[in-house]
Amino acid sequence: MVSATTACGERRARKKAFPILGFLLVFILGSGCGGSSQTEDSCDPETGTCEQVCGGFTRPELSSFCDADQVCERPAANCDIADVEGICVERPEACAEIYQPVCGCNGQTYGNDCERLRAGADLDFAGACDEPCPILDCLPGNRPVDTNGDGCQDTCEFAENVACSTDEDCWWQQDLYCAKADGTCETGEGICKAKAEGCLSYVDPVCGCDGITYDNDCGAAASGMSIRAPGFCTDSCGGFPEPGEYTGCGEGQICDLTPGACRIADLPGTCVDRPQACPRIYAPVCGCDDQTYDNDCLRLQAGVALKYEFPCGDPAACSIAIDCLPEFLPVDIDGDGCDDSCEPAP
Repeated sequence: MVSATTACGERRARKKAFPILGFLLVFILGSGCGGSSQTEDSCDPETGTCEQVCGGFTRPELSSFCDADQVCERPAANCDIADVEGICVERPEACAEIYQPVCGCNGQTYGNDCERLRAGADLDFAGACDEPCPILDCLPGNRPVDTNGDGCQDTCEFAENVACSTDEDCWWQQDLYCAKADGTCETGEGICKAKAEGCLSYVDPVCGCDGITYDNDCGAAASGMSIRAPGFCTDSCGGFPEPGEYTGCGEGQICDLTPGACRIADLPGTCVDRPQACPRIYAPVCGCDDQTYDNDCLRLQAGVALKYEFPCGDPAACSIAIDCLPEFLPVDIDGDGCDDSCEPAP
């Protein structure tokens, strides 16, 4: 039996001496030196050896044109494409015990690529089958994108002025947020930007979209927050924390004031939706009406400000730490022995 390598060498020699005979020999020996689509360019001019081309459906059981001790190696990620050409390679008899998982077209994860070849499976992608998308690390200022439509990011592109509606749209980098124009917190479109760094310590207060007052616009940007309005957040909602007397919120909302500020007028708060229904869980809180509610949702449903996150009268309430802004001190204004508000330091 004439080997494919010998046949290729003989083919060249005979073509030079006998052109017509050489043409006939190429036609007869085609299956031994090139499978389904062998060309002269597939042979090494120095050694006379030829790569054996194979093809067919990309499933091991339907591969053809390779010897029994070989396997048809096709390009990766062609599992569902018929008639893709490959090259016959030696089927490994043994493989090193290293773990560099790859996923075969049969849906099986192999410990390394050698094990896949040994099993005669086509390659789908590098990595375990239960992790279909390999991790793509991009440089800062770039984001991964899917260019071939297979659901996995496969390249990096420069990311500038990427439109967004929420922070989730800026997912590819941890320090990004959706920066919107002032006053367009809920409905506006924004641009993905990095959080600010190195802000100066000056006071020009702004109200963030989260209902928190920041010292300046840079401070809001450092927290990844767009601006609702200039000035303190008391412009958003406030008033005496008694049911029905809150101001500045829309229909179906209440102004959830700073916890513990039950008898202080015009303190800042955040407009939140008044719950329509609440879960049946017991996590008691004390309202500013000195009533204990089974959970905070029921307190909001009743339209009552929060006094503290314990049952009313619980001595543990005094263990709540009152966080005050710089140059302010915690004070007890209702005489219950617990600090419940902040006042300017003397």
